[in-house]
Amino acid sequence: MYSARIERAIRLSVQAHAGQVRKADPHIPYATHPFHVALIVRQAGGDEDCVIAALLHDVLEDTDVTPEDLDEAFGGRVTALVREVSEDKTLPWDERKARMVEQLRGASPEGALIAAADKLHNLETLAEAHARKGAAIWGAFRRGPDATIRFYIEAFGALRERIPIELATAFDRALESAKHILEEGTGRP
Repeated sequence: MYSARIERAIRLSVQAHAGQVRKADPHIPYATHPFHVALIVRQAGGDEDCVIAALLHDVLEDTDVTPEDLDEAFGGRVTALVREVSEDKTLPWDERKARMVEQLRGASPEGALIAAADKLHNLETLAEAHARKGAAIWGAFRRGPDATIRFYIEAFGALRERIPIELATAFDRALESAKHILEEGTGRP
């Protein structure tokens, strides 16, 4: 699915996330994450605005891109979707994650799709990094595996009934992998 708008979103995502890396593996550029989220969203039937919002889903919380920048470049719908799936990083971790779960309960169908794709990719990469590096990956996270995985369980609970069955099934598999990580001795859910 090529369009000039998607091309601009890809370029903005790469530029905005330049120098950032994935927490679980600092050798992986962060920009790989929004690309995967956009691919999942498109595969699950997301339209162009959803794909663009997926490419840009972390720019408001992790970069200096502003809502006004998004409005000007991509329009109000994309900006609204990105805002819908963005966390308030000024809050303490526990409060921020609790608010995000509540936010997800009321998310639009498009917001739920983007959020589920985001959480799914994060879980899949956590499991993959844990398989390669073991429990050492958790040192990069504000909370250990217990709280981190519990957040994903709660987020999925808020989204489960509102996302395509294929995405829900993939999320179930990713959660099972995450739960196995906890059972292997890094904590219990």
